[in-house]
Amino acid sequence: MAYDDLGPRFATGTIDPNVNSGNHVIAFTPQIINSRLPEIECYHIEISGPTGSTFQVLRNSDKWGSSAQGWINEWDPQQPLPLRSGDTLYFYWSTNTTAPTATIWLRTQPY
Repeated sequence: MAYDDLGPRFATGTIDPNVNSGNHVIAFTPQIINSRLPEIECYHIEISGPTGSTFQVLRNSDKWGSSAQGWINEWDPQQPLPLRSGDTLYFYWSTNTTAPTATIWLRTQPY
């Protein structure tokens, strides 16, 4: 099945004073995702963080996954992550040193 590519979104980590105990967080908010479609898919992720770091991935407040290697990592899933209108995709890092970065690629099935 052919998909409509919605392109990449890029974000840099900021220090989270609340949920992540002063460590970095990247939040792909609805404003950054910038889609009016009811559901889209995150089909590829590339991250770059401080050497030795780890991270967790959450869709809103629900844990989706984690990685023991939070530096130079990518994800090309067999099952893409669904994102509904209004969802935020979070990456919580285990460190507050160098700010991590993440790029996500989005797509949708043609309607």
